[in-house]
Amino acid sequence: MSIIIMPQARPILFSPKMVKAIIDGKKTQTRRIKFKYQKGQSLYVRESFTRVDSKIVYRADVEDDSLFKWKPSIFMPKADARLFLKIEDVRIEKLKSISLEDVEAEGFESQSDYFGYWDGLNASNGYAVKTDPDVYVVDFSII
Repeated sequence: MSIIIMPQARPILFSPKMVKAIIDGKKTQTRRIKFKYQKGQSLYVRESFTRVDSKIVYRADVEDDSLFKWKPSIFMPKADARLFLKIEDVRIEKLKSISLEDVEAEGFESQSDYFGYWDGLNASNGYAVKTDPDVYVVDFSII
């Protein structure tokens, strides 16, 4: 595997579940409370990882994640990233206005599953689904 380093790429964090969905081609969209990037910019995906000898192991690739001590995604350096994304579009909308098509682009099968996942990440920060916050909708493709 060759290492790709895109100097202009900016970081974006994804959970192991969402990394798998991106790799599998099931996730091409994300919603964020704050997003400072624009259409056309590139992103590198920060994900949980560890090093075994000199090899990088990504948490999204491991069935039994208790086998390793994982470094949080926030600490992943750009040089260790394996996924780079191009921002295809950015728009603002109310969270609850998500369509079924967009739920699927988020990597979920139902709005209920998506909203449960959203609340797990954002409710404790005051952005629960019931508050229907404005969100940045980011469409992306793998570079």
